[in-house]
Amino acid sequence: MLQVGAASADITPDSGLPHYYGGSLERVPGLDLSCHAVCMTCGDSQAALVSVDATFLDRALVLLMRERAELACGVPAGNICIAATTLTAPAGPADSFPRPATSSQSVQ
Repeated sequence: MLQVGAASADITPDSGLPHYYGGSLERVPGLDLSCHAVCMTCGDSQAALVSVDATFLDRALVLLMRERAELACGVPAGNICIAATTLTAPAGPADSFPRPATSSQSVQ
């Protein structure tokens, strides 16, 4: 029998986040970072899908996260899929987005 469970957590750090241009981004109320997980069990098989609000997760960090999740939850590390998922597009109607340069325009 298939059993499924889900959870989410606020992972927004209390201090500002570093960004590409130096300095840090301050915490903005209502714009929290989250982690969502769905875990499945069927007989002796277990798997988990994890979505983390982050721009990227490097391989070393993903491997460490899988290892710690296996120790904490018992799901085999190789059966855990972890993905960085962040919406970075501007909000608004499609016609308000900047238009790409056409072939007749010079792009530098």
